[in-house]
Amino acid sequence: MAEDIKSDKIWFYAKSSREKYGPYTDDEMIKLIRNGLVTGRDYIWMVDLDEWILVENSIYNYYLSDGQSVYES
Repeated sequence: MAEDIKSDKIWFYAKSSREKYGPYTDDEMIKLIRNGLVTGRDYIWMVDLDEWILVENSIYNYYLSDGQSVYES
């Protein structure tokens, strides 16, 4: 059972200072974004990605607070 929980932690994030953090689950990443610890200008990565991408260019853009989202309607 512990391996199932560990396998859910798939996301990493990096600040502009190039410090890397993780791994995190989807829910943990959402909380980090909603609490402002991860911003749209930070990078995220998981094993299935070829390279690091900006949070603002990812599915997590939805969870950015007002003023950070580039896809607001």
